[in-house]
Amino acid sequence: MPGLSTALLHEIDPLARPERLRLLARRARELAGTPALDALLAELRTGDTFHREMWLFFATVAGHRDAVVAALADPDPELQSIALGGWLRSHPVTADELWGLLADAPARLRRTAYRAVRKARLSGPVSGIIDRVRERYGDAEAAGLLGDCDAETVARLLPELTHAIGSWAVLAKRHPGVVLDEVERQLARTLPPHEQWWLPPNHGRICTGFWAAAAELPARALDLLEAYAPVSGLPGPYRHYHALAAADPRRVLRLLTAPGRAERTGGAVLPSGLWRRLAALGTAELAGLARIRRGHGDGAGLAPLLAARAPRDREALFDAAYEGTSREFVIVPDEVLELLPHARRAAEARRMLGLATVRTDEHLILGYHAFLPWAEAKAELLTWVRRPSAADRGYAYRRLVACAARSRDAAVVTEALTLLGRLRNDQLPVRHEALDQLAQVNPRLLEPGTAELLDQLVRDETHARDSTAGTRDALKRLAVRVLQQRSATPELAGWALRTLSHLFGDDRLPSLYGLGRQLRRGQEKDFFAAVRDWVTAAVTRGRYGPLFAVADGLDERAWRLPELQEMLQCAINRGNVGSVVRQAVQLWLADPATRGERVAEVLAWDPSTVDLPQVWDCLAGQRTDLLDTVLGETAPTGMFLSAGTRWLPRHAHGARRWLPRQQRRYLDLLAGVAADTGANEHRRAAAIRAAADVPGAGRDLVAAYLGAPEVVLAEAALHALVWTDRPGDALPTLLAHAAGDRARVAVYAATRAAAHLRPSELRPVLAAALDGAKVTSQKEILRLAARFAVPDAGGLLLAQWQRDGLHRDVRTAIVSAARQHPEWPQSWEILAGAVHGTREDALALLAAAPETVATADRDRYGALVAACCDSTDPVIADAAWRALPDWDGAAALTGDAAYTRLTDLADRQVWRSVAAALATLTLRGEHQDLLHRVLSRLIELDLADDDRDPEADRPARRRLEHLVGAYTVSRLNPPEPTETALQAELGAVLLRHEDHVDSGAHLSLQSAVGSDDRLRPVLTELAVHLAHRPGAAARLLPRLKVLVKRRAAWSPEATLAAATALAARPEPAAGQFAVVLAARGASDQWPQPWRELVRQLRRHADPDVREAAYALVLAAG
Repeated sequence: MPGLSTALLHEIDPLARPERLRLLARRARELAGTPALDALLAELRTGDTFHREMWLFFATVAGHRDAVVAALADPDPELQSIALGGWLRSHPVTADELWGLLADAPARLRRTAYRAVRKARLSGPVSGIIDRVRERYGDAEAAGLLGDCDAETVARLLPELTHAIGSWAVLAKRHPGVVLDEVERQLARTLPPHEQWWLPPNHGRICTGFWAAAAELPARALDLLEAYAPVSGLPGPYRHYHALAAADPRRVLRLLTAPGRAERTGGAVLPSGLWRRLAALGTAELAGLARIRRGHGDGAGLAPLLAARAPRDREALFDAAYEGTSREFVIVPDEVLELLPHARRAAEARRMLGLATVRTDEHLILGYHAFLPWAEAKAELLTWVRRPSAADRGYAYRRLVACAARSRDAAVVTEALTLLGRLRNDQLPVRHEALDQLAQVNPRLLEPGTAELLDQLVRDETHARDSTAGTRDALKRLAVRVLQQRSATPELAGWALRTLSHLFGDDRLPSLYGLGRQLRRGQEKDFFAAVRDWVTAAVTRGRYGPLFAVADGLDERAWRLPELQEMLQCAINRGNVGSVVRQAVQLWLADPATRGERVAEVLAWDPSTVDLPQVWDCLAGQRTDLLDTVLGETAPTGMFLSAGTRWLPRHAHGARRWLPRQQRRYLDLLAGVAADTGANEHRRAAAIRAAADVPGAGRDLVAAYLGAPEVVLAEAALHALVWTDRPGDALPTLLAHAAGDRARVAVYAATRAAAHLRPSELRPVLAAALDGAKVTSQKEILRLAARFAVPDAGGLLLAQWQRDGLHRDVRTAIVSAARQHPEWPQSWEILAGAVHGTREDALALLAAAPETVATADRDRYGALVAACCDSTDPVIADAAWRALPDWDGAAALTGDAAYTRLTDLADRQVWRSVAAALATLTLRGEHQDLLHRVLSRLIELDLADDDRDPEADRPARRRLEHLVGAYTVSRLNPPEPTETALQAELGAVLLRHEDHVDSGAHLSLQSAVGSDDRLRPVLTELAVHLAHRPGAAARLLPRLKVLVKRRAAWSPEATLAAATALAARPEPAAGQFAVVLAARGASDQWPQPWRELVRQLRRHADPDVREAAYALVLAAG
């Protein structure tokens, strides 16, 4: 280059890239606004990629807007992207200017522009172009811009684009109020109980937006949850409720403890942050939650709530949790007992030691003794450690160590350690139990003087003939915890280091991963001071494991320890093996602030370290001035590259930032490896792929291997072609291979190439490639046409669809593309044809989910689904009926078809999916009259059945039972009022037919679920109706037991009242129902009213009722 550019190039030649950019920026500011700048830009613009990049850099820094605009048309996509950023920063961009750039821009440039306007927060221009983007490029692309628009635009378009939103969470963070408005709109039009709305497919889509918006507007989110959350349990992961509880813990508590949610809340694993927020409330407010947690399982669920409370508040909450139970018989789980204050813990342990169920189990006796004060428990514990059974001794040692730790007394822990001296000659299982529990002891309870006792334990275990990884791991865990928490205590820190040395030596060290995050600020200095001698001694012996473990564990904190860094530097010497040097280099270069300076020292010591990824990456991206030392005529040799070895440089993603001569030398090296027929083919292919990153000549090297006879090389070249500086130019070449053996690589690489072409340029290329292409290639080409919105893409799809003899896979691909673009008129013609096409066509149509179709198009699409329900192909019809309930409005078109399918006993393939669809729809309040007609007809058909069909046993009855099961067996949650009325009505109808009493009884019982008011009358009516049908009553009991066990079905008060009333009735069925209900009292350790109920049932007139009542065990435990 002549003139100024030559001098400038000479000036930057010896500089690393960062210094080079600083110099160029300084020169650009000096020349800004002068004729010299125009002359320099004119010289640079006509050069290669390196010079044009300098041209753009100068224009951007100097504020030369015309040059920046000109660069938007540069054939190099990287320069286009840089120019785009400079253009947006250079002046306020209008919507028309932005659209002028995007109207026929390649997909890649559009994505870059969207990212740039998002970063610049240009909501005005984006709001001005989004409608045009939607019209030209489709809903999906417009939806991606929605979060960058102003609130008014988002509110206007969101209801129309919900199906196309890619990231609801991002949108919600920017416009939380609008997203919550949309959530409320959708929930308001959803029929109760709203549970389905919170499940997939919404879960993972709009639900993620709801939770992201909830973090911004928690009060509004709580309003929606209170109004629309399912009655059976709260939606979404519990971690989302932390932010809500931070805003209003009382409202979250009410949500958790609502009657229908008690079952799920009782066993839920809540995050610790949520527990902490809730625990800040008063004891009286938390009492309900505490009782729910206590009442689930064995009551261990109460432990997290107690743990979140301050120790002084735990006893009161514990009492509240067990209020209303028979306290004298309660068995408190160990997890809960552990959290009680010392005195209360001991009192509860003494109480339980007096229970008959505990006195008969000696393991329970010892377990509860371990919760007593050390002085009180010691004798019993020592008795057990002398037992002849190894299992008993192991159990005892674990309890002994735990008891000592509970005392929170260092002297007691020291005494317990003394007692562990007995382990020396004991069996492995015993030692494992003791040491595993010891590893859990808080290191702050260890006195300095215990180091000798701990040393003895370590010596005994390491010298034991049967020592295993489990016991050694326990000692390791304790040693690491001591180092983390007691490094300032020399005696204990010394013990920990000696232990690690005994257990692992210098090479097999325990992981210190995450240590840097666990230490307090500045504590890394104390820690290193504690381990310095150990590390130094190991290094002196040529063992670097401890040094590397400490540096790796401290992570960034190690960068601030000069002595440790010096030791890492010293490890980089020729006396060490390559693996040691490699790890030392990695750790020494970890600090970005010193990496550039240190990498020069590493290279000066051994040029072959350039083969290490940390060194090469630094050279390629930061210290480009050092590239000449390794890219010379002679390959660098040393510890990592032997003399005479052909060196293949690593992939250089920053090669376009190098000086031209460096790029040429890099390509020479790659070309040599690629041409080496004696080299491994995959090594040669790697060289070809790496060449793609070098602009200009790299593309030529890649192209040279497109016709290589070696398949690996030819396919590597095809793949690399789209990673050059002209990926769009590669598309014709790639599509030329669409009909050949390289189609598997070429067609899929074509996606990236297509993204770099303007849509107007892309269409003729794709259309020409369709002729003669293989099936796989045709599918991919059509997908590209649809994906990149080429002009008249719908016409291209329709033209292919109408071709004769089109392969079924291609037809399926066309239907899939058409259903994703309902905005194209041709798509509806294709979809309508798919309804009456082949099985594959129809199944592709039915694969669409309603949430992926625009709201305005759902009724029209649903009509196509309904049309498929009439198909004579059972596979199509079955899939259509399964999909039908998801399409609002489609059900109205299928009433007669459903009746025909369900009452046509010759149809033995589709009726089950029809029954499931009808059940779903009627529970929503639709087609209830149809259900009555179906049931009446099935009853008639069953009465007319003569049992003579050898291939079907009473098919009408089986269908009726299947329908009843859809309303009962699969539904455990409380129904909505509309469901209750329907179930009661149908139950009454079936109870009038003596051959269908079982089905009627199940439906009637289901109508009472969740309703305290209906429980007693429904069971009373059933008892009367089944007075002379003991078998039917017995078959109903398992279902009643399931509902009672869930506890969410009815409150304890209503259950007790209903059971008491039923127990007083003479019908045997009433007594049996009462016994099942009475079992609810076991969860509260049989309070007195429940005990009296059971005693009453044991005096019932019916012997079967008495027998069932005797089976309820009222004893404690």
